Amino acid sequence: VSLYHDNSVKLATTATGITVTGSIAMDGLHLDDNEKITFGNSASPDLEIFHDTGNSIIKDTGQGGIILLSNQFQIQNASGGTVGADFTEAGAVTLYHNGNAKFATDADGINVTGQVDVSTDVNLTTDGRAIKLGASEEVTLTHVHDVGVTLNVENSTTNGVTDVLKLQAQSSGTPAAGIGTGIEFSTETAAGTLETGGVIESVTTDLTPTEEDFDMVFKTMAQGATAAERLKLNGS
Repeated sequence: VSLYHDNSVKLATTATGITVTGSIAMDGLHLDDNEKITFGNSASPDLEIFHDTGNSIIKDTGQGGIILLSNQFQIQNASGGTVGADFTEAGAVTLYHNGNAKFATDADGINVTGQVDVSTDVNLTTDGRAIKLGASEEVTLTHVHDVGVTLNVENSTTNGVTDVLKLQAQSSGTPAAGIGTGIEFSTETAAGTLETGGVIESVTTDLTPTEEDFDMVFKTMAQGATAAERLKLNGS
């Protein structure tokens, strides 16, 4: 059965359904679960859009990918009240958590609002790049190729001693004499073998409130043995 417009066939029944020549204007379209809208010329559709019993699915099985073209593209929740992601033309890509922006791209890189939790490594792959700390970026930590790491602190005090690096130790239990802070100096003495050649420790000897005492202990290794105490400076 064929229906015509101005002597041109527009709708025809077939053994499997209907064939439409031209566009379709409608007020709505309903498909039951697992019924699909398909696109593409191949025997197996390149693109499928459907709803199974639990999820709505856009499935691309063709040669290319799914490309969305828009001046501004947003992903929102079902009610349209909360933005999850925002993509702005010639601007930022912003990711949200519960409606609050947490990650955004900018011309220099990215901006993160909140803390960053990393489960593996953080790699700065270009020599000379710095980790900058402080509102005015007054503290920088920089790797120098084949040299090591440089810690630089810019301080406004020009006639005083500056604590460039402060080490702090705390205990989850009850602090006792002997708790302290230490630095170990290790060197690879053979392939894959690291030896601790020196240690500097600040160790408590008395924790009486307002009468605390500390020793500064210097240790070195000799004859392959564990680094042992060589010099001690006590509070007196």
